[in-house]
Amino acid sequence: MPHIMSYKHIKLLLFIFCLLSFYSLQCQNQQERIRAINDYILFTNENIHGMLIIHRILENLNQEVNKYVDLQSNQLNFYGNKDLPLDIFDDPEAWFYESSPNKIKEKFIDHKVHFSPKVIETLNSLISEMTKITSATNSIRFEMEGFIKENDLSLVENQITIYNKLETCEFLYDRFYETKENLSLFLDGIIEEEKTTSSSSDTDLIIQKFNRIQKNMKTYLESWHFNIVISSSTILNELQKDIEFLKSSSISNSHLRNSILATEEALKTIKRYNSNQEIPEKYKLYGKNYFYHNVELLACLNKYGKGFTNNSNKFIQSINPTGFFNYEEPHFFKVIYPKKEIDIPAEETLISVLPNKLEEREVVIKQQIIEVTEEKLYLEIFDHKQEDGDIVSLNFNGKWILKKKEIAKRPFKFLVELNAEGENYLLLHAENLGEIPPNTIAVRYYIEGRPKLVVLNSDLNQSEMIRIKLNKLN
Repeated sequence: MPHIMSYKHIKLLLFIFCLLSFYSLQCQNQQERIRAINDYILFTNENIHGMLIIHRILENLNQEVNKYVDLQSNQLNFYGNKDLPLDIFDDPEAWFYESSPNKIKEKFIDHKVHFSPKVIETLNSLISEMTKITSATNSIRFEMEGFIKENDLSLVENQITIYNKLETCEFLYDRFYETKENLSLFLDGIIEEEKTTSSSSDTDLIIQKFNRIQKNMKTYLESWHFNIVISSSTILNELQKDIEFLKSSSISNSHLRNSILATEEALKTIKRYNSNQEIPEKYKLYGKNYFYHNVELLACLNKYGKGFTNNSNKFIQSINPTGFFNYEEPHFFKVIYPKKEIDIPAEETLISVLPNKLEEREVVIKQQIIEVTEEKLYLEIFDHKQEDGDIVSLNFNGKWILKKKEIAKRPFKFLVELNAEGENYLLLHAENLGEIPPNTIAVRYYIEGRPKLVVLNSDLNQSEMIRIKLNKLN
C-alpha cells in the first residue's frame, strides 16, 4: 500500500512552508528597505555632483570680478552657464547623471511604506533642506552672471555687490555640507538597525575595507577643510594595507580594480601633501588645503575623477543586494578677495550686549570662554555621557541653528561664522529634562587644528550660554 502522510506530518510541512515563506518575505522587505536607503545616498551623491558643476562656474565668476580690482584672473575652468542646463539638478537630457537628483527624489514617495512616519518626516525635512540649498545655488549663478554683464565692475559699489553674492555662495556650500552630514548621520542610525550579523566572506571583507578607505579619505578631507591636525602615519598604513588586501582578492570585477586604482592615487596624493610639494600657480591664492581637498583628493573619491565611491558602490550593487552604499564628499567654496581693500560692509548685526533672557528663561553665562583665532568655527555637538533622551535647541548669536533635536553620541556638525566685532555666543535651550536632569551637551571645537571640549547644562528654568571670543592673528 502507498504510504499516506499522517495529519501531524501535514501540519509540520505546512508549518515549515509558512516559516520559510515568512522568512523569504522578511528578506525581501529588508532588501527593499536597503534599496530605499541607498536611493537616499545616491540622491545625496548626485546633488554633490551638481554642486561641483556650479562650483566651477562660481570660481570663474570670482576670477572675473577680481581682474577689475587688482588681481590677475586665472581661468580655472572653460565652460559657463550657456553650456549647461537651466537646472543642473534636473538635467532632462541626461548630460551629467545616470539618474538626476530630481529623478531620484521621485522614488521617495514609494519608500514611505518601508519606514515609520517619524522617520519619513525627518527624511523629508532633510531632503527639503538640501533641495532648497541646491535650488538657491543653481539660481545665484545666473544672478551673478547677469549682474556682471549688465553693470560696470570698475565701480566699487558693483564690486561689493558681487563679493556679497559670492559670500552667499560660500554660506550655501557650508549649509550643504552641514545638511549632508546631518542626513548621513540620520541614515547611519537606520543602517545600524538594518545590519545583519557580520560575515567573513570575501565580499563582506572587501566592503569592510571599502568603508575604512572611505572613512580615512574623509578624515583627510575634513582636516584640510577645517585645518585640523591629524595623525598621518596611522591612516597611511591603513590605506596601504587595504590596497594590498583588495589586490589579493580572487574576485575579478572591474569596479573592484577601479576602486584599487583610485585608492592608490589617493595614497600618492596624501604623500604629496605631506611632502609640501609646490601647488599650481593658479591655485596659490586659494591655498594648499583648498587645492588638495577640492582638486586632488576629491578627484580620487568622487565620480568626476577616479571615482572610488562610485566604483565601490557599483561593486556592492553587483555583488551584495544587502550592501549599503558610501557617500561622496562635497567641495567647499572659498571666495578669493583682491589684495586691494574694498570696503565690504558686514551684514551681521553687532551684538554689544549679551541677552539675559531668552524664551522666558533666565540666561546663565558660563565662566569659561571659547577663544578662537578664525572667523569660521567648526562645532560638533553630542552627548558625551549616557544617552538619556535629552532634546535641545541651540542658539548662535540670536539664531536657532538646532531646533528640538535629540542629542546622541553621533555629533551634529556646524560651521558658524563669528562676528568680527562685538559679542558672539552659543546658548543651550532645554526642550525636556531627559531621564537624567539637567540637559547636558558636549561642544567640541578646534584651535589651530587641535580639539577642545566644553560642556553646557540647561534645565526648564535656566539656559546656559558660553561666550566665543575671536582673537585674530596678526
